[in-house]
Amino acid sequence: MSKLRVVAITSVALLVAGCGAGQLTEVQLQPLQSLPLSADQITMVQNAVKFSLQDPGAAQFGTIKGGKDQDGKVVVCGLVNAKNNFGGFTGMTFTGEINSGTFKVAAMGDIADVSLAIQQVCGKQGLLV
Repeated sequence: MSKLRVVAITSVALLVAGCGAGQLTEVQLQPLQSLPLSADQITMVQNAVKFSLQDPGAAQFGTIKGGKDQDGKVVVCGLVNAKNNFGGFTGMTFTGEINSGTFKVAAMGDIADVSLAIQQVCGKQGLLV
């Protein structure tokens, strides 16, 4: 597992743990260099996120932003509206990494605390969605 993914997952976990305790834990993340994603990269991200959904064909994507860290790794944060177990639509945030021509989802959630944690981690990296 890459260092960036471990940091992102750990950061989300710490923030979620802080949410459950009634306060957010401060995580030190550095803003990433903004990186406009190509149409092919966006399609790759959307396909990987769809693969994680219960009803991939119903996915409606919102903002998707990319950034590059000092090591050249590409981090992506975005929004998707997808069907839940009851057939209703729910908004989800997601984050992951593009590595070796593939996108791997590191965290995704529609539960308020998880979504907030992902948004905060992405925001601290300059990828506010």
